[in-house]
Amino acid sequence: MLSKLVPAALAAAAAAVVVAPAASAAPAPVFASYDACQAEGSRQQLAAGGPFSGFTFTCEKTYSVGAGTAGCPPTAADGCIGEYWILRSRNV
Repeated sequence: MLSKLVPAALAAAAAAVVVAPAASAAPAPVFASYDACQAEGSRQQLAAGGPFSGFTFTCEKTYSVGAGTAGCPPTAADGCIGEYWILRSRNV
């Protein structure tokens, strides 16, 4: 009897551990200009409580974006090449 309960308990425990994957974070916003990236980062920082709130951001330069991002037409099969800025932020 015990030998039948142990595998059933292990199966139940394993099923309880398997959970749906957590929703991934939204992709970082991308801007066509450094000024627009800085303005959005400052806006988010103010919304979080200001410069001493623990919210920090940086604008990272990249040279290509996917279709439908930062003014790149959604019909661009291979995305667009140019100077773009990714807003990276964290709240500690």
